Amino acid sequence: PLARGRRRAQRELARALGGADSAVRELAAWHEFLGARTGEVAEAWNGRDVARWNAERVRPLAPELARALAALLARLEAAAFGGAARVPAAELQALAGKLAEVLR
Repeated sequence: PLARGRRRAQRELARALGGADSAVRELAAWHEFLGARTGEVAEAWNGRDVARWNAERVRPLAPELARALAALLARLEAAAFGGAARVPAAELQALAGKLAEVLR
């Protein structure tokens, strides 16, 4: 089931973003994607310190990818909870594609 979830994560993200009517739902969809790709529950990504998480990984992400993930999470949280502009779905899907290649 975990392997199937990892394989479906990107498609599920695209579907969820297509139906997201708020920044809160977009953030939840992103957390679901990350949880599926890392084998964790989505809630593990709530407020996560990406730099610390990456430093503790056996196979850490490339520094630029970890920074991009942290920045995107910050923007999603600002949109969901601070009224900032929503992150375009195309941008989310582009980073999801890069992460899907390395998150296992």
